[in-house]
Amino acid sequence: MTSRDEGYGVNGLSKPATMVRRTGSIQDGTNYNEAKEPLVLDDEKGAPYELPETKMQRTQGWVLDFANILKTFIGSNFLGMPYAFHQAGVYGGIVGILIIAWVTDHCCKLLVHCKNHFDDAADLATYGDVGTKVLGKRGKLLVDIFLVFTQTGFCIGYTIFIARNIDSFMPSEIQNLHLLSEGVSIVSIGITVACVLPLCFVKKVKQLSVFSLIADVTLVVGMAIVLYYDDCSEVYNMEGINWSGLPIFFGLVTSSFEGIGLVVPVERTMNKDALRYPLLLDIVLCLVTLMLGSFGILGYLTYGNDTKDVITLNLPEDAALTYVVKVCLIIAIVFTYPMQLFPVTEIFDFVFLKKASENLFDVKGNIIRVVCCLFTATIAFFVPFFGLISGLIGALGSSFLAFILPVIFHLKLFHRTLSWWVIAKDVIILLFGSAALIVGTIFAVRDIIDALI
Repeated sequence: MTSRDEGYGVNGLSKPATMVRRTGSIQDGTNYNEAKEPLVLDDEKGAPYELPETKMQRTQGWVLDFANILKTFIGSNFLGMPYAFHQAGVYGGIVGILIIAWVTDHCCKLLVHCKNHFDDAADLATYGDVGTKVLGKRGKLLVDIFLVFTQTGFCIGYTIFIARNIDSFMPSEIQNLHLLSEGVSIVSIGITVACVLPLCFVKKVKQLSVFSLIADVTLVVGMAIVLYYDDCSEVYNMEGINWSGLPIFFGLVTSSFEGIGLVVPVERTMNKDALRYPLLLDIVLCLVTLMLGSFGILGYLTYGNDTKDVITLNLPEDAALTYVVKVCLIIAIVFTYPMQLFPVTEIFDFVFLKKASENLFDVKGNIIRVVCCLFTATIAFFVPFFGLISGLIGALGSSFLAFILPVIFHLKLFHRTLSWWVIAKDVIILLFGSAALIVGTIFAVRDIIDALI
């Protein structure tokens, strides 16, 4: 009799493999679910069994995993990359983005390693869950505080970006309804709130997946048009390295690698295929680094020291494609906004309501969303500096979540078994992240104050 382990029945005849389709993604808030055809029963005992996935199913799994990881690490913040290279210079920017990409990749792997150290790793669904296991309630509190800070900061930046571009369509009389010379008008802020607030009332991530798809498509179109306008044939005023701008550069680039908050959920959804997560992470971050670096360098070489923090403001004002790219990016960021605000409102739901608000007509839950949205709009109106806000969020929030906390977790769990050089490596990353946090925050706050004055 042929062994059943080889996939054959008692008569030596091949049995059809169970069809397994993996559906869902991290961006629609669901885990990979196995949707199976009726199981074939063992001829002797009537017990169900499955054969390994086919080559096509394995390929589909790789592609789906790759797409989910890529989505977590690329978003609308890439639009600030030309301004980031303007801050650091071409050579300073190239070296800086490579260092940040490597540290990000390494710390993501540290976080996953810490999660998988626990026997109940399969039940740890979020970054906050890992924080709770390692540091107790303090760990979850730290993660939640900095997640709220970073996600709210991203939404403030998005509000500034949308309002700035809406202003460009307005007559000068309306554009002048602002507090600062480079500010955004109260009218454009009001229009922005009117666009994003209704989307914030959607209270299930799965229902936001269509918004994410729209945002991805329009973002790609907008990015392609911006690249079309990039012309590096004549460069007059570029810098090789600008030391004073490196702290702002660090914050901008760190906020652009915005996937740390979703590392644990994405790795968890891979289930038995999680062993390939490190390889896919390496591939994704190499690709993202290439995309961000190319976009930033080309934009800076095209506009030099005239590069603006909102890159669309550098495009020719009366060109038809300029209007197309602005509309595309406005749509993309409007539909990205509720995805970024969702973790904030979810945390506040549990803080103030002690449960998730899932009913569309839940008044208390809706009030939380209105307050959050109006808060981001208010800050955007009074502090309308997209690049500086992104730099502050990246330096203070993203660096803590992406660099400092994973290393603290790693040292806390494994310090007794680590070799001296691994401990030294962790300490160096910890010092790097701490220095970047402190210096970047100081420079960002200083520049914001100078811009306000």
